[in-house]
Amino acid sequence: MKNNLTLFALCFFVVLSANAVAQDTLLPGKTVFQELYQRPEEVVELTIETPFRNIIQKKGLEELKKATLRYTGGDGQPVQHELQIRARGNRRKEVCYFPPLKMKFSKSLLTQAGYAPFHEIKLANSCRPGEINNLYLFKEYLGYRLYNLVSPYSFRVKLAKITYLDVDRERQSTELYAILIEPEAELCARLGAQVIERKLTYGVFVEPDHLAQMEVFQYMIGNTDWNLSNRHNMATIKAPEKSKLIAIPYDFDYSGLVGTDYAQPNETLPIQDVGQRYHKGDAFDPETIRQVVENFLGLTAPFQQACRDLNALSPRAAKETEAYLAPFFKMLNDSRRMQQVFVEKIN
Repeated sequence: MKNNLTLFALCFFVVLSANAVAQDTLLPGKTVFQELYQRPEEVVELTIETPFRNIIQKKGLEELKKATLRYTGGDGQPVQHELQIRARGNRRKEVCYFPPLKMKFSKSLLTQAGYAPFHEIKLANSCRPGEINNLYLFKEYLGYRLYNLVSPYSFRVKLAKITYLDVDRERQSTELYAILIEPEAELCARLGAQVIERKLTYGVFVEPDHLAQMEVFQYMIGNTDWNLSNRHNMATIKAPEKSKLIAIPYDFDYSGLVGTDYAQPNETLPIQDVGQRYHKGDAFDPETIRQVVENFLGLTAPFQQACRDLNALSPRAAKETEAYLAPFFKMLNDSRRMQQVFVEKIN
């Protein structure tokens, strides 16, 4: 078994090197996501014209529909893009009235307009109408921002308020908050890395310190809705300065930090509620986890400040979020308890 794993690892990195040589050179220039991400306001306003009701009613089919995106550019001038849009997602598409969406731009039109051809942007809409669903979305956005503080190998996000104009219903409008998520290819271009799309990824192929900080973060926000082996809610990239892969988490709506009303832990886990923390990953060696814990303890104040600085959260919601994080930091300061959770796997 050990010899087979060694052979598999050797083949894996030979293929990885070959893929690195074959990677296309990305064109320089601004991107649509970057233009929106760099807007100074916390929430950027967008308008999307598309058959929105049809997309909702047939979200399970994930059919591409024509759409027009409008917003104000970084120079203050109006910007318009013709594109296609479709529903996406797994569980959230089933439980939410408003599904997550994927915008697909024309590479040629982007190039003609002076943009780099990163042609896909994912967005997550508020699940349903109502303030509580907006709150869930803002807390999930905060989850992404907290991980930005943990690691540069993380997805950038931008809050948006989107007016959907339904072209099939006399331009009836629906206003929703949404999270715009940095395209994976754009993240890799920004980091000088490459996407590794594998059906199976084992921990032995992932940088141990980055794996530990990712799993400690998931524990901090109370998220067990991820799986490294099949890359569920997990992207894997290869950075040139690293010998192994880096795993990057996304989709935090099933976390205790967010606390959506539809989130339930997997029945195979020994927890009854997503608000309960559980270390789902493997045990770590003491030295690796010690360094990661020191880094997280150093982020206590920045995490608290990030909760307070998010204007979309009410002061009460910000305090509730800080209160959820507090027991995690208390545990980290208890060396014996920390050892039990991350080294001995006693939750």
